[in-house]
Amino acid sequence: IFRFASAFDLRNQIMGVVVDNAANNFTAIEELRKTLPDDSLLSEDTTIRCLCHIFNLVVKVRYLLCYLVLF
Repeated sequence: IFRFASAFDLRNQIMGVVVDNAANNFTAIEELRKTLPDDSLLSEDTTIRCLCHIFNLVVKVRYLLCYLVLF
């Protein structure tokens, strides 16, 4: 992420990041925050979990519960 942002001179323009719920994404964001300027707006509050991924997890749990009830 940092190399891409640096290559296109975007380091001062990152305001947020959208990720799924994988732990390594949050580790990557923490490392990215260390390399960005102090006035960067990137924070835990501006890190957004992907809504589609959350919906997918909800549907899987719902499906599993229906399966367990029916069988």
